[in-house]
Amino acid sequence: MRKFMVSWLLIVCGFTAVATTAATDKIEIQVGDTTLTLYAQLENYEIGSQAIIDWVQKSATIVANYYDGFPVDEASIVLDGFQGSGVIAGRAHGEPVLQVIIQIGEYVSQKQLDRDWILIHEMIHFALADVPDKHHWLEEGLPTYIESISRVQADDLPEKFVWKGFMKNMPKGMPLTDDTGLDNASSIGRMYWGGALFCLLADIEIHKQTNNKFGLRDAVQALVNNNLTMDKSVSIDELFRVADAHTGTQVLSDLYNQMKDEPADINLKSIWSELGINYNNDTGEVSLDETAPLASVRQSIVSP
Repeated sequence: MRKFMVSWLLIVCGFTAVATTAATDKIEIQVGDTTLTLYAQLENYEIGSQAIIDWVQKSATIVANYYDGFPVDEASIVLDGFQGSGVIAGRAHGEPVLQVIIQIGEYVSQKQLDRDWILIHEMIHFALADVPDKHHWLEEGLPTYIESISRVQADDLPEKFVWKGFMKNMPKGMPLTDDTGLDNASSIGRMYWGGALFCLLADIEIHKQTNNKFGLRDAVQALVNNNLTMDKSVSIDELFRVADAHTGTQVLSDLYNQMKDEPADINLKSIWSELGINYNNDTGEVSLDETAPLASVRQSIVSP
């Protein structure tokens, strides 16, 4: 059984795991009822140890806010330092312990920490049970989508910035001419952004069917509440059954059946228009139309 998630950055950067025994510092960080243990050689970071600890704390808090509590009771965060700057890669795995390993430069700047999305993305992996390999699009698409939405909800990113990013990147998840469904996705774009597009469509539809009472956030919270976290294994059908039951819909199950084997007919231009998200080709900026048919859905999705 596969118990780890690998971000595309790992492939590009040739990332290798590090053992916790190599770290010289062991710091416990409390996030609600969860204890995160940070392993790092903190003295090597030019920015100072407190800035690193604060970055981990902030990232975990954003995830906890989205899930109404951090997804697991305890986990470790291992920093793999290198001579350079930036946060460039991450990996989450569920056994033998729940752990995120992050490759971070010893000259990382505060600006780079503030802009980092990788640690949040990897922590979100904790909130989803391990599913068969053909569903890797869900395992990567869900964190890709939730990372952005959760940061808007936490006032860590501007709403327009996120919608602009979605407008730019969601087309990467669209099926190619000779493509089949998501369960056959093989390209990076199709897995990450095809999965994120699935999440967006599901989020919109759940909000529509429940008159904004529920959204994807409620569905994935139900998975955590039922202990369907990364250290467990489950079928995707069972995963969606539990999530749908909480929202009183069949949105996830129905959407999966529509998209798993066949290339779905999706009109992104129409979706953005109905949500009230408009891109100005001259300025490169996004504006929001609060009179659009699904403006209330868009507002509810990003609402804290």
